[in-house]
Amino acid sequence: MTDRRSSGRGNEKAVLENAGKLIRSSLQRRGQKRKWKGDHATHHAAIR
Repeated sequence: MTDRRSSGRGNEKAVLENAGKLIRSSLQRRGQKRKWKGDHATHHAAIR
């Protein structure tokens, strides 16, 4: 049981780190979108 708990905590830390990286990358992309305004529509189309 203790092993599962420790691994769970490690996963939570990894998730938080990944979320931070995603936020940073998204902020960088937003800065780039200001340069290329046309990419905004294609970005939403790609997600859908």
